[in-house]
Amino acid sequence: MEVHERITNARKAAGMSLTDLSRQSGVSRGYLYQLERGENSPTIEVVQKLAAALNVSAASFVIENANAAAIKVTRDERRLIEFYRAGDYASALRVIAGKMDRR
Repeated sequence: MEVHERITNARKAAGMSLTDLSRQSGVSRGYLYQLERGENSPTIEVVQKLAAALNVSAASFVIENANAAAIKVTRDERRLIEFYRAGDYASALRVIAGKMDRR
């Protein structure tokens, strides 16, 4: 099962419409529509927002997914992961703080 199918199944299991999920997650309805049709791939940040809104684990969207490339990792997310794995928590925090400054 692909990521977009898991998202759709979780939304339906929660009894939510696309509009409901959009309001709960802060992800636009149009983007959700594209995700569910498999026309776009979610970033890790979007997966986390959707999982929180649906009260499921973010991992539930990607576990047993044969197409691991279906999740986009942004440059900042990749840097954050690299710093964290290297134990450079100060640099990881700077990446997070920089992301927050841009909002």
